[in-house]
Amino acid sequence: MNSLVHIVDLVTNGSWNLDLLNSIFPPAVVPHIIAIRFLHSTDGDDLCIWCWGSRHKFEVRTAYKLLQQAAWNPFDPSWHLVWHLPIPQRIRVFIWAILQQRIMTNLERFRRSLSHDSACSLCGSSPESITHVLRDCPNASLLSRLVDHVNWPVFFAVAIWLIWKRRNDVFNTDLGSSSNVLNRSMVWAKHVCNSHAAKPSSFTNPTTSSATVSSCKWQPAPTTWITLNTDDVVSSSGNSVVGGLLRNADGSWVTGFSRAIWMTNSLHAELWAIHDGLVFAWSLGINQIQLQSDNLLAVNLLKSQDATSSSFSLVRAIATLLHCAWLVDMSWIPREGNNPADWLAKKALGSSYCPLILDSPPPDLLPLLSTDAHGASRFMLMELFPL
Repeated sequence: MNSLVHIVDLVTNGSWNLDLLNSIFPPAVVPHIIAIRFLHSTDGDDLCIWCWGSRHKFEVRTAYKLLQQAAWNPFDPSWHLVWHLPIPQRIRVFIWAILQQRIMTNLERFRRSLSHDSACSLCGSSPESITHVLRDCPNASLLSRLVDHVNWPVFFAVAIWLIWKRRNDVFNTDLGSSSNVLNRSMVWAKHVCNSHAAKPSSFTNPTTSSATVSSCKWQPAPTTWITLNTDDVVSSSGNSVVGGLLRNADGSWVTGFSRAIWMTNSLHAELWAIHDGLVFAWSLGINQIQLQSDNLLAVNLLKSQDATSSSFSLVRAIATLLHCAWLVDMSWIPREGNNPADWLAKKALGSSYCPLILDSPPPDLLPLLSTDAHGASRFMLMELFPL
């Protein structure tokens, strides 16, 4: 790479010089670069940001999640299985401790310098790991027996809990036989299952949701105003495209646009769509415009009082546009009310970095435009979660 090339040399006429970028950087890197808004003299000084949060501001919860990533995955479906098992809460906590590798076996005591020996205290043949305690130790061999006519997940959870309790019962020197633990586990499992079957409402899965159908429709701006709808699409490969359209109060077409943003996330792509739409509207001499976006985070960022000093370069650029000599109103709309913009964005998949301006609507878009113009409602599914 030529060390004498500066970032300013990579920008020509207010946009990235793709030929120069391709001649300097590997092909896989260029899409990431051109998705970034290049710096302007009005952007101000550099500043530190919290890059792990959607708002670029430090939050304790995002820091906690970041620190926990190496330890456990909070979205692992096994957590749902544990906390929704129809078993007593103390056994759920025990299963959770096993998955977290937190039960205090001899091996764990030895690792923490709390014991001089890591061997199993009962059989002495192997280090007392969690797997050895609950499966490999001869004193835990009961789990290798086939058990019929009982809920296996419940039986398994109860059985390993009783095995652990028996091993750590320092007040009872008579540990009893494995058959005794097996029988107790079966009795417990059947009792728990019968109790839960009698009280189904007490064990409702809190993540189970009911759905209701609601309707929404496109709301045009007041008379003499122009409505700008924007949207983005991020493909599975990470390629992002944006689209938007300008319409009169009666829903008639003014113009539309779409282009590829390449490698970025949904928020960044939506900000690009809003930025491009406002720049295009300003160039047309529009002085009253209503911006509609289905990305609530983007709308909130632009409406915040510190938008002009935001850590997002695009937010600062859009805030500057909003303070120009025109009237701009911003609002969030449901995705179902933003179908034409979504259609334009999806049709831009695989298109070039340069904007495609549409002076007339594509024929396949006409039915969606007609639906909006006539005020027809679209149905959307809303999830209702119990409190």
